[in-house]
Amino acid sequence: RISSAAVGQEGPTYSPDGKQLWLGQANGYTKFTVNADGTLADPVAVDIPAVGTQQALVGAAVFSADGSTVYSAVNGQNKVVAIDAAAGTIKQSWAVGNAPRGLALVGGKLYVSNEGGRPAKAGETTMNSYGTQVPANPETGASTSGTVSVIDTLGGKAVQTITVGLHPTTVYAKKGTVFVTNTADNSVSVIDTRKDKIGRASCRERV
Repeated sequence: RISSAAVGQEGPTYSPDGKQLWLGQANGYTKFTVNADGTLADPVAVDIPAVGTQQALVGAAVFSADGSTVYSAVNGQNKVVAIDAAAGTIKQSWAVGNAPRGLALVGGKLYVSNEGGRPAKAGETTMNSYGTQVPANPETGASTSGTVSVIDTLGGKAVQTITVGLHPTTVYAKKGTVFVTNTADNSVSVIDTRKDKIGRASCRERV
């Protein structure tokens, strides 16, 4: 059981060795030990502090290959954090686009889907999304941009931004390619991780 009734935006994440399970909450995670029979024990709170009135509202989480670090999309604060998996402390933080949600780790590069896209420009129509002014359609209020941030977790380099479809959510990596689901325009953006560019035409779903 967990002490808080709050839940995160994505499902739980297992460590590479299967011995930990991290469950997203409004203000961080609950970390469980996974017993040999698959049951959970020893819940420990891993806090991501609120910034003013903005809770973390965590999105996806992904472990480093060695299991020492958990990368978390902090949807409510427009950032990604690196958490020491053993100590439960934040080691590093990167500012990304608006409302980060999905994550995929390819080598040392982290791909982050930003549901609200890029920061607003002066004079644009915007909507207030949990304290952030997001570029938006003046009639529907829907966001009008979608982006993926690329973070070099090994070199600590600045974040690169790739334009994708609208309201990108889930990110999936396979054999040097990252697939991004764009929920607002029924498409999938395909990113070539060698160049960090859209590698070939995106696909549209027929409904």
